[in-house]
This record gives sequence, C-alpha cells and structure tokens, in this order.
Amino acid sequence: MLSYASPNQKANGRYHKIKVEVNRPGVEFSHRRGYFASREEISFEDRKNEDIQLALEAPGDFDQIPVQLSYNYVRVEENLYRLSLFTKVSINGVNFLQKEGRHKNLFHLIIMVYDANDKYVEGSEKEVELNLSDSSYLTMLQHGFTSKMEVEVQGGSYKVRSVVRESNQTKMGAIQHTVKLLSPVADGENNQNQIGSIEQSVVPRILEDNRARPLEELGGSSSFSLASLESSNLVVSQETTQLANLDTEQQRSLLGNSDALIFKDVHIHHPLNDRIHREFPVTFFYKLFNLRYSEQKTGLTAKVQLIDEWGKIYRFRPISLGESKTHFLGGGEVSVAFNLSFKNMEPGEYKLTLMTTAPEAKGQSVGSKTTVRIEP
Repeated sequence: MLSYASPNQKANGRYHKIKVEVNRPGVEFSHRRGYFASREEISFEDRKNEDIQLALEAPGDFDQIPVQLSYNYVRVEENLYRLSLFTKVSINGVNFLQKEGRHKNLFHLIIMVYDANDKYVEGSEKEVELNLSDSSYLTMLQHGFTSKMEVEVQGGSYKVRSVVRESNQTKMGAIQHTVKLLSPVADGENNQNQIGSIEQSVVPRILEDNRARPLEELGGSSSFSLASLESSNLVVSQETTQLANLDTEQQRSLLGNSDALIFKDVHIHHPLNDRIHREFPVTFFYKLFNLRYSEQKTGLTAKVQLIDEWGKIYRFRPISLGESKTHFLGGGEVSVAFNLSFKNMEPGEYKLTLMTTAPEAKGQSVGSKTTVRIEP
C-alpha cells in the first residue's frame, strides 16, 4: 500500500489526475484515478457527498473508523435469494462533541451492491444522529452499532462495499468484500437459511414469526383455540451485544424492530451452523403469544432436554421465568431470554427440546425444537 500527501495547491476545487507507473514485471495493482482539490467555501452536504463518492470509488479499505461486514441469505424462489447485509461500526477513535452532558456526532452509512461486472444492483444510505448519555456512550464505545440492509438478487457473485463517515472530524471507514450466492444445483439444499461472515464478524440471525405447535410426543394437544399459548421459533445463541440507549426510531432504522433479536437492551446474535461451545453460557431466546402476562405470569416455567445420537435423554432443572427472564411486549406477546450451561455435556449432535408451561393459563404448554452441535 502506497500513499502520499499532495503538494500545496490552489483551493479551486479542480480535479487532478493521478498516474502510477510500475516497472516491475508481473505486478497487478490498482490506484485512485484522481482527486478534487479543496475549495475555500464548500457546504457540509457537498463535502459529505464528495467524500463518500471518493470512498466508494477508491480501491482498498479505509480504517479511520473500524467497519465489519457480515451477511445471511435465504432462497425464496428457484434462483432468487433474499440477502441480508450487516455493517458493524466501531466508534473507537472517533471524537464526539460533548455538550450539556451528552456525546454527539452524526454518522452517514452507505452500502452498495454490485454484480460481477461492477454494475450497480442496489444501495442504501442511512443517517444516524447519536446523542448519548455517559453510560450509553461507554456501552457503544465497547460494542459499536450495527446497520442492516436487505436486497433480493439472483444467484451469483456480488461485490459489496460499505462506507461510514462521521461529521465532527470527517473520519471515514470503508470495507469491500465478495458475496457468493450458490445456484440451486450447486448448493444442493432446499430453501435453507445460509449464514456467512466477513472478517469473522458475528451475524444476527433473523427470527421468523412462525408459531410453533405444542409437541405431541411431550403430551401437548395437536390443536387449540385462538386463545391458546403459542411460541415463536427458538434461537440458541452464545453471542450477545449490549445496546446503547438509542431511541425507537433509530433502532428501527438500523436493525428493524420487527425482526431484530432484541431482549430489553440486549441484541442477541446467532452462532454459525448452530454450533455451541460448552465452555460458555448458552442464551435461549423466543417469544410467547396469547399470554395475559399480568394474570398468567405466575409459575411460568421452561424445561429443556437434550437427546443424543443414541437416544439418551438429558433433562435440565425447570427454569422459573420471572421478571428478569421475560419482557412484556403488549397484546399478549412476551419475549423470553435465559441462560443455561452445557459445560457437563459431551461433544456431539443433540436434538434440543424446550417446553414452556403457564399453569395459570389452564396449564397450557407449548414447545419448540432445534438441533445443536456441542463443541469441546
């Protein structure tokens, strides 16, 4: 990587070409074709747009602001995929304006998707105005924030470039990677969710709002009335992020409240390939529906069991779902999150069953299933 400081020039905003010659044979290189000189008077908006445009076109990454990319995708038709892209931004090294006890800065996030021929496919631009208290600033300093973009594309290879710019010192971060969506013949799978990571970033997995029926083999009924207890799909995770104190609109803009895995002020991520490391606590997250929380929360319990490859059953002690493990969302909807240790389990693949019982709701129970692989 080579760089240089341009000589003093007139602040006339003129474009200056850059020419690079290499006399060493067999070398492949890329470089910025030119730049605009500064102008004595330039608006904030023009400066921002110019900076972002140059960052999108320039080769290589910018590291003034640390940025990570991650993604997941699901096939929705024969050769059509819904691709979710996540940009994680760190504020380490970024100066904030301190005013009236708050930490303030304005961030612009741009993410662009190009096909294999560098043709523009789709893009997204978001503006994030941070106005943080001392405690929220410390939280965000540790965890940063994540923005999401979704696009439906055909199978193939795509170039993704993400750029972030802050307004106090105009620092920038940029990262670019390639995402490959396999064709139905090549991947050999039938409409399965796929999760990938770039720069080993953790990927938030989307919780689909599918209601799970009671498990017949555990004594549940195969049908029930509209008022019966129901459950969403179960998410089993070992990665969580403390969220900064952002307002509702900001959180919806960044992640989308309708599908982000958020429990109170914690963002829950999903491990790749449902792999669980037994040395670390496991977080269970799901939602209950049709629960009159104020009346039926008493005695709400969860029971977890694992079945190994040889049919041996491992049962855990019932977990009381008190105030710290539940969050009332309104309309009979309650989110549930609790931790459990698999430290004493042997490595291997297990079928995991979770049964939740609400004694005050006429003893109704509802269950969820998933498969996990416990690693040493």
